Amino acid sequence: MCEIHIKLFMNIIFILMVLISLLASFDASAEVVNDFSRLNSINIDRVIRVESINDILKVVEYARKNNSKVSIAGKRNSQGGHTATKGTVVLNMEKIKYRAQ
Repeated sequence: MCEIHIKLFMNIIFILMVLISLLASFDASAEVVNDFSRLNSINIDRVIRVESINDILKVVEYARKNNSKVSIAGKRNSQGGHTATKGTVVLNMEKIKYRAQ
């Protein structure tokens, strides 16, 4: 019986940690991205899906004009929140079509 209470307590603690993480980073005016763990919510400017080198150049120009930084993300399966930085434009690179020549 005691083991069940400990597991329940640990689950409640985990849920509270997730909720605190979400509330601490909430900004209604920003888009939010997360990593694989779902514990690292980050307020960003926006996510832009790119499919070519020209798309990337357009995003970099947009970021330059808006005094913003650029973060690069693929599948966002990291577990430390290092695929995005607060306030950045995130390049979604999942559909990029590029071959080294």
